[in-house]
Amino acid sequence: MERGLRIFRRQFLVGRSEYAPLPEGWVDHAFMGGWRVCADEDLNVTVSKAGELGLCVIGEIIDPLQPGHGNEDVVAGILASVKAEMDGGELHGLFDQYGGRWVALVLQGEACHAVMDASGSRQAFYREGDGGVELASQVGLFRRFGSVEVREDFLALERSSIYAAEDQYWWAGWNSPYVGVKRLGPNHVLDMSGGEVKRVGPFGEVPHRELDDAVEEVVCVLKGTLDAMSRRHKLVLPLTGGMDSRVALAACRDISDKVSAYTLISDVTPRWHSDVVIARRLARCAGMSYSTVECPWRVNESFSRGYHENCDYAHEQWARWAEGMLGGLADDAVAIRATVSEIGSTYYSDERGHAGMEATAENVAEMAHLGDPEFTLRGFGEWLEDLEGVEGVDMFEMFYWEQRVGSWATMNYTEWDYVQEVFSPFSHRGMMLAMLGVAREYRVMPDYVLHNSLLEAMWPELRKYPINPDQERWGKGVRGAYVKFREMIRSRGFGGVVRRLSEKVGLS
Repeated sequence: MERGLRIFRRQFLVGRSEYAPLPEGWVDHAFMGGWRVCADEDLNVTVSKAGELGLCVIGEIIDPLQPGHGNEDVVAGILASVKAEMDGGELHGLFDQYGGRWVALVLQGEACHAVMDASGSRQAFYREGDGGVELASQVGLFRRFGSVEVREDFLALERSSIYAAEDQYWWAGWNSPYVGVKRLGPNHVLDMSGGEVKRVGPFGEVPHRELDDAVEEVVCVLKGTLDAMSRRHKLVLPLTGGMDSRVALAACRDISDKVSAYTLISDVTPRWHSDVVIARRLARCAGMSYSTVECPWRVNESFSRGYHENCDYAHEQWARWAEGMLGGLADDAVAIRATVSEIGSTYYSDERGHAGMEATAENVAEMAHLGDPEFTLRGFGEWLEDLEGVEGVDMFEMFYWEQRVGSWATMNYTEWDYVQEVFSPFSHRGMMLAMLGVAREYRVMPDYVLHNSLLEAMWPELRKYPINPDQERWGKGVRGAYVKFREMIRSRGFGGVVRRLSEKVGLS
């Protein structure tokens, strides 16, 4: 197995059963109340106890206001606020001001509840097992430590043309391919004792936030979160020509000497793509170390076998990019993902062609480009029913939060855990609600006032480079031909000469 690779790396399984034999590199952490937390050695598991109260956090949890605090400090501080009589909603609220990528188990005597980070980025699925409810980082662990039955409607989905054509297909709603296995989503609490899942928000109007006030809070949380993570790990930043990774770059200004940037080179982003060329310019402007990471056109057979064994129904396209990361990035570095940032830029909106769309499973599936298989329509239909009672945040924004991030992105995070730990500094409930509280006019395309205000507040010089320029226009004409020629020469080791020539002719 290559460079530290292990099956089920950075994954976990929670239950009351004896799980044996454990995968290579896994540790059995006895918690309380008969609960066992079995996890890979590269996944942080932190336990704190006080009488009949206990808190176990799986992953990295961060207090952005106290970046010097490690997991042990943060977990102990949260446990001090836990009361025996608190219900699931009250317990969930204790975590609103913490970032990171984690799943928490809160024990109150006989009761045990599971809570996720704000965006659900530490993926978790649950089912009724022999010893009660079981919780796992991906569905394949239930197959490894028990038996599973594939749903008939998922088998039909696998045979469909849309599944074959969409190389990043994701599971709708709280669905999984297996009977009786469900995803635990953000904004929910799972009663591990009885198996009941309860939505805990957002309910009521999101408090209105003035633009300047929201920017100040977001900047504080982002910088504090990244400062905290930089004290624990080496950091790498996937950088493109887009807005979200640029805001993440700006938030790294105070720790830029501890972060290196990179861009994946693939059939999607060749060397002359604006995502590569602009990323290099941004890194140079920031004085940050930068590299490109080559991804194979075809996945190595050995790597592909391990990647697909690591996660059931893993994506082949993501495997190609993961193999590139394996060869091009430090094994002990944590990658900063800006995915959740788009909660503040109306990812799905009227401006993107969804004006007047009725909230039906069929329309939601079409919006997500997932077709109309029964598996998908049933999943989105159940999710829309679950939204009843949610007020103050419209369906588009909830869809991005709980489905685009809470399903698609977290699947990607879990698959890439095989080669690289990842997290999003934007996964912080208080900050996400602050962004949603800003007037909609400041969050929509094409001006994206909120995000541009964040850049202005943190690193205004980064705004001089174009955001996602039109690729068709970018690749045409003298500039396009020159950029392609320049990147070809640069890849052959003449980068310094090319840069000086670019500066002289005004094409740098």
